[in-house]
Amino acid sequence: MRILFLLGGYSAERDVSYASGIAVARALAAREHQVHGLDPALGLWFEDEHWHRDERDIATTPPGAIDSRAAARTMTKALADSRLRSYDVIFVALHGGAGEDGTVQTLLGLTGVPYTGSGPLSSGVSMHKDTTKRLLRQAGIPTPDWIFPSGSGTDVVARLGLPLIVKPVAEGSTVGLSLVKTQSELGPAVSRAGA
Repeated sequence: MRILFLLGGYSAERDVSYASGIAVARALAAREHQVHGLDPALGLWFEDEHWHRDERDIATTPPGAIDSRAAARTMTKALADSRLRSYDVIFVALHGGAGEDGTVQTLLGLTGVPYTGSGPLSSGVSMHKDTTKRLLRQAGIPTPDWIFPSGSGTDVVARLGLPLIVKPVAEGSTVGLSLVKTQSELGPAVSRAGA
């Protein structure tokens, strides 16, 4: 099977995307699949059959070093490249941002090539934590209490108690996550989360 891995991207989780994408590509190549890679934020193709064996290059362009506007334009062009249609499936190993919020899924839908993961709508909804938690509540699925937006620190602690977790509403993994154990830690945590 010919598999194209999308990895890297321009989110804060760029390095995590490379690490996980390379690990999965390596495992699938060991099972005789033909695997190639594409960092759509840079328009960088990895078509050598051994590209996934060397992890030394993972951090050559670290998170935050990419101009997001330029990367978004490059990504749009890269995902319109006719080479994508030569693959049996596209493995989305992009983490955070456009890789998980439905943007990449929308662009891939235009190619007609099957891809891994959820579609654009479910990706966008699940990436936004407040929306996801509201939908879970409406469906009767238990979820811990939360506050969005955060409001005043006193209200947050009075309502939720301590300790609590502060996390950006639309980032993946643990980017911007803080464990708050005291009232004085709340303000800096909210700032770190960008709320």
